[in-house]
Amino acid sequence: MGVFDSNTKTLLAVADPGTDHLLPRSASLHWKSIANVHALAGTHGYQARLVHGERIRKVSCSQKVNIARNLRTTVGRDHVLKVGGDQKIVIVGEHKETIAGRCQQSILGPHIVLNGTVRNELRLGARTLVYGGHEVTDTNSGNFVTATDHDERYGISIAHHTFDYQFLGISFQLMGVQLIGYLLTLSATALDAVLALMHLELVLSFYEHHVIHAELHVC
Repeated sequence: MGVFDSNTKTLLAVADPGTDHLLPRSASLHWKSIANVHALAGTHGYQARLVHGERIRKVSCSQKVNIARNLRTTVGRDHVLKVGGDQKIVIVGEHKETIAGRCQQSILGPHIVLNGTVRNELRLGARTLVYGGHEVTDTNSGNFVTATDHDERYGISIAHHTFDYQFLGISFQLMGVQLIGYLLTLSATALDAVLALMHLELVLSFYEHHVIHAELHVC
């Protein structure tokens, strides 16, 4: 039996306002067509909802939503998410974020990041790191770095260390041009002080052996 057969199915508590002619045409749908999953052909799902104004929804207890397939959300303007307690996100597959504007994060507590495999970072602009305390770096090869004050600026720097041990109590170096080449050098000094305004040496072959050695040069 068709739905639209001019018979009254349910009596209304109020009178019919008589505005049915203002509604879109129903195309004379029958119950079989309404109950069919293809009744909303042309929409993005089997259930469609259109809200022209504001919508407020309040859930006083818990809410659980299980979606067996995909979920897509499009927000035309701002999106504010406030979580009063803990938040946990588990992503089994890949995770991709694209931020076209500015990104600012404020973490008031500890921040722990664990990378189970390789981590690659590509920065096209400048990077500035500001640490309120000291910095500690520990790698899996045994490299350990800790510092309270550290400042380095490089134009061109190439370094290759097989074995390098340095213990500096006080060290101050100011070099305009320095070129040094060693095949083998062994040195042990208890006290050494050098003050030179200009010094130039060219040695092709040199050998010294001193039990007690003292020099005084005045230019």
